[in-house]
Amino acid sequence: MAFSAFTDEAVFTDNRANNLCNIIMQMMITEFSADVDTKFCLTGTVAKIIQGAALTDVKVIPFITNDIKFFNFFKNTIAPYLKANVVTYTDRIQLTYQGVFVELWVTGVIGTVHIITGLNVQDPGDIPININ
Repeated sequence: MAFSAFTDEAVFTDNRANNLCNIIMQMMITEFSADVDTKFCLTGTVAKIIQGAALTDVKVIPFITNDIKFFNFFKNTIAPYLKANVVTYTDRIQLTYQGVFVELWVTGVIGTVHIITGLNVQDPGDIPININ
């Protein structure tokens, strides 16, 4: 069964964003199965909102991982599969797909990952200050 929590929960008002995040999660789950719940999650403002912070507009959907294999899979498999525009830095990948902006950050420590309505979200106390 395909991952559908983003559309099921209508996380974003733009359904393109929900569909894109469903695709990213499904590909990560297919490749890494159980490790996804501890090594890959939403971060930044999106994670804070899902955990009860006030609603605000977001310009980018940030994910975070502490595993270089996830980072490389995102860069070398997911981005080409989507035929997305990609900019790669040493600590993050910026992807643009159908007008939706996504980032994947790689860090040494991810901290606590909560699963809320099927969505992996980084604990607000662990979200790096530089990720919005």
